[in-house]
Formats: sequence, structure tokens, C-alpha cells
Amino acid sequence: MQEISMLNTKKKIRQWTGEVADNMSLQKHSDVITQIVSIYEYSLRKIYKRYLGEIKDPEEIIKYYKNQDMTMFGRWIGFVRETTFLDETYQLLNKGNKFTDKNTLIKHISFINKIRIGEVHLDDLKDFDSNLTAKELAHEAENSLMKFLKQFNLYDHDHISAQTKYATVKVQKLIGETQFYESLYEVLHDEDITHLDVTYFSSKLPQSSSDPIVGEYWNMVNKKIKQKELNLRRIVSVDEYDKKGIKLLWILFNMIPKVYGSLNDNVNISLFKTSASFLDEKIVAHQEVNLLNMIIMYNKKNPDQGHLWVFPGHKNNHQEQEYVHIYGSENIVLYQKIYANLLSSSMPLNDATLKGLLNSRAGEIDESNVEEFIRKILKLQDKLQILDSDVDNIVEVYKEIFQEDKKEEDDIW
Repeated sequence: MQEISMLNTKKKIRQWTGEVADNMSLQKHSDVITQIVSIYEYSLRKIYKRYLGEIKDPEEIIKYYKNQDMTMFGRWIGFVRETTFLDETYQLLNKGNKFTDKNTLIKHISFINKIRIGEVHLDDLKDFDSNLTAKELAHEAENSLMKFLKQFNLYDHDHISAQTKYATVKVQKLIGETQFYESLYEVLHDEDITHLDVTYFSSKLPQSSSDPIVGEYWNMVNKKIKQKELNLRRIVSVDEYDKKGIKLLWILFNMIPKVYGSLNDNVNISLFKTSASFLDEKIVAHQEVNLLNMIIMYNKKNPDQGHLWVFPGHKNNHQEQEYVHIYGSENIVLYQKIYANLLSSSMPLNDATLKGLLNSRAGEIDESNVEEFIRKILKLQDKLQILDSDVDNIVEVYKEIFQEDKKEEDDIW
């Protein structure tokens, strides 16, 4: 529970620091100072709550805290100055290193707090450059805040906000699978998300991960689907040059059976066929098609606001995959339209098209021989990442699909 709480804390801080950056770009420097003071106060409260139980002798710190009115930021400045709490917490988080910036921090937060409450005028800045402007002061305060947040593990993602005359675009750069899935998990866990639109445009099959956040995210997705709290649309690509059809087999026998009970209810999966063929394949080597992947989360009552993650094909040579997270009002509408166009250009997977895909691979399959065919295919179960415990369910799903009273369509593409 503590780790989930810290994820929520980081999410709020990222949102607020994004608003600070927006106000910086709008030249609202007094608002920047006010927001930064509020972020410091919120951060100190969260640090106290999270790490008090992990320091060696908390009694004197607790005593000091209880004897003060901690609803005022000035009291928090005194708390930092008079106790060793921040020193000990820093050592916990930084492998025993001393918090050498404590005096600088106290001086800084005392000064910006005085500016906030009007005790210091910008034309009379003691201990600062006499030519320091409001913009430079706000920028310095922002930099100092970001350093503090990173020192105490409250900010671990790159974040920028870009202001145009039309709308504020809020962007996060995420590096690596862990940051990516932490971001997905936070949004789906904390916000009222009812719709999840996903692409899978990599030619590679997904690899199992040892990172627990990956499993937690997918467990939450599957739970919400089962409880009909989440509508999932997924567009997956297959390339005509994949003669063995390994990815298609993975879609048919790994993906489909897991969601078949919800298929074409609150789960929709479509197939998008790709090809980079310009000349005969005997003349030109196969060129893999690389498409931009996207994940979109939003609420059906307010679909113009939500979250978008975009990323290219998966990195090779052990490079960390990079992702971009875009969020906020009206920032995802264009990508929703792109997704809708891709969806309309793809083939929805249902009983008829699933039967057609299998028949196109193996000729005449019907209710009498489908089980035999499926069990032959499942000799590839290791390559398709299928567990022994899932085999019987896969067979039952396709026996149901091939029941004689189910209509088959001829042209599946």
C-alpha cells in the first residue's frame, strides 16, 4: 500500500510541476512562487508520513511535530531546521550519504515563502544578485524544487510542458519498460478510465517480464474487463512476409482464447495486414513495416480528455525503449481519430473471421476435425508462450467457434 501511495504522490507532483512549467511560459511568476511553496509543503508532509517509521529514533521528531501547528508552511521550515528528520531520510534514500544541501534548502524555502506572503519585494532582494528579475527568481526556484524532489525520490520522470496559443500540451518522456508500465498503472489505477485503445504493431511476440509492475498492470486490465468496467479495443498487425505466421498463431491461440468470453462485447480485436512489398521477394529482401504504436485511456463521459502513450517499434541491441506520454485537455483527440481510421481499415476478429483465418491456413476445418487441428498447432505452444493449463480452454473455445450453426463468411480480408 505504501508503494501505491507513493505512486499517487509522484503523479500529483508531476501534475503540479507541469502547471509550474506552464505558468513559467506564461510569465506568471508570482503564481509560480505560490505553487512551488505548496509543492514543498505537500512533499514534506508525504516524506514525513512515508519515512518516519524507518528512521532510528523518531521520538523527538514526533514530539516536535505534535507541539507545532503544521498547517502553516513556516512551521515546516522550522521542522526542517530544528530536527534531523530530513537528514536521516536523505541517508535512507541515498546509501548513507549526508544531506549537505540542508542549509541551502532552508535558506531557499524561507526566502521564497517570504516572497509568497509579501515580506520581500523583488526590488530589494537581500543575499541575491541586485539585478535578479522576477523571471530569473522563479526559474531558480523551479530548479531548486526539482533538485529537492529528485533527492527525496519524489520525481523520477522527465517532464516538460509546451505552451502554444491554442492549448497546453503536457508531455512526459519515459525510458524503459518499468517507467512505461508505472505510468500506465498509475493512470488506470487512479483515474476513472472506461476505455482503453491499444495497438500492437511490432513483428515480435511480447516477452515475459520479471518486473512486478507489468504483471500488476495486466492483472488490473483483465480484472476490469471481466467486471465490465473497461472497454478494450486492440489493433494488431500481421505482415504477409511472415510465411510461418507465428504472430498470427500467437493472436489466435494466445490472445483470443483469453478474452473470448468478452469478445465483441466489451473487448474488440482487429487485424491490420501490412506489407513492404514493392518488387518480387526474390529480388528485394523483406523490409519490416514499422508503425507508430499508441495506447489511449479516457472516460466515455469526457472522451476529449485523457492520456496517450506513443512509441515506435521495439528497440534492438539492448537499447531501452523510449515512450512519450501526452495528457490533458484536448491533447488526444487527433490520435483518437487516427486510431479510428486504423480501426476502420482493419478486420474485426469474430467467429466468422476466425474460422476463415484457420481455413485459409489448413483447408477445410469443421466441427469434426477442429480439435485435432488445434492440438497439432499447439505443438508450438512454447514458442507461442502458451501454458499447459491453457490448452484445454483453447480447444474448447475453437470447438465453440466451429459449431455448425455458426455462419462463416468467405472473404476475410
